[in-house]
Amino acid sequence: MLLQQEYRENNMQNLRKKTVKNGEAAVSPVVGVMLMLVVTIIIAAVVSGFAGNTVSGKDKAPSANMEFHIRNGGDNATSYFTMKVLGVSEPIATKNLRLITSWTTTGKNATSLDYGNATIGGSTTYSGKANVRVVGETSAYTGNNITVPTGYGNGVTEWANDTYHPLGAQWGHFSLSSGTMTFDKPGDYGLTGCGSGSVCSNYNYSDNHAGVDAMESILGYNWTYLRQGDTVNVRILDAQSGNMIVDQNVVVER
Repeated sequence: MLLQQEYRENNMQNLRKKTVKNGEAAVSPVVGVMLMLVVTIIIAAVVSGFAGNTVSGKDKAPSANMEFHIRNGGDNATSYFTMKVLGVSEPIATKNLRLITSWTTTGKNATSLDYGNATIGGSTTYSGKANVRVVGETSAYTGNNITVPTGYGNGVTEWANDTYHPLGAQWGHFSLSSGTMTFDKPGDYGLTGCGSGSVCSNYNYSDNHAGVDAMESILGYNWTYLRQGDTVNVRILDAQSGNMIVDQNVVVER
């Protein structure tokens, strides 16, 4: 009897051991699969987040608050294009920007033969592409060819004026920061003014006008047809993202 009892007890112990071992063998693969799933989900989330940040960073354009003034005063001394940065989300390198202008006037400033006819104008400024030939300016770093608008103040590394346009003050070589300004006007090429209140066709650039000047470059050919009350659409395109950071209608002053 004792031998039979011991045999039964040994069998029960062996059975318990096998049950535990079999249970452990069943649980172990499930835990492993669950751990693999958790790790896979975490890795996917990290990769997705990184990719999302990369894409959004590439597509996100900086923002800017700008103030523009365009004046056609009838002569080169009283006509200008100015831009002032009131605020930016971050400094914006002009090397990545395109300045685009477009306008239409009904010819109210033209001769009696053209009076009432629509004139369409505008231009696009690309960074690094010279758009003005400066006659007699030997101090410019790139010879007589420069790129306007011309920058002043914050974000501009070199000082400039009407007759001196160093590279650091040319469009494409400075950054737009709060307080940055540009100022450009027609070249002094023997222009004939229209006179206050008179009707005229153009500034009548004389023969010594050897190339486009700053106003022609920024506003396009026949910009002199613009008069007080006309509207010029001014846009600034961020070439990296393809987004417009500025889109304003500017009323021409007199």
